[in-house]
Amino acid sequence: MSSRTHTWAAEDAYNPTVFTRIETGLDLVEIDRIKRILERHGDRFLARVYTAREIEDSDGRTESLAARFAAKEAVMKALGTGSVDFRDIEVVRDPGDRPRIKLHGKARARAETIGALGLALSLTHSRTTAAAAVTLWSDGRDGEAGSY
Repeated sequence: MSSRTHTWAAEDAYNPTVFTRIETGLDLVEIDRIKRILERHGDRFLARVYTAREIEDSDGRTESLAARFAAKEAVMKALGTGSVDFRDIEVVRDPGDRPRIKLHGKARARAETIGALGLALSLTHSRTTAAAAVTLWSDGRDGEAGSY
């Protein structure tokens, strides 16, 4: 397995003659739930779920952490598995750019197994809820992630 990482973004692979399958993942998270977990478990929770960059980019904003948590869950759904580490799914956002997914470890291996060509991510939040929607397109190699 390669130790390389790749940032998956819509512009990487959109070519309708190449992909044959689309998977989606959607997740909602109550912001107060993340707040309570942070109050109870603090740095232990942060270290288990988020990368150092995600923690820095969130700048302590609970709604930002909740949206990233929702994104990780949505990616797991699109990949068709929950058996990856949260930190293997990273939400990155450069200044002035939209958020993207960067896969590592088991999440990257799963993406390669199912022939993933790209991921698109959308994040949002209200005062009470954070949400993430993920679209994954693949070459359709593995029938396990969804149905045809």
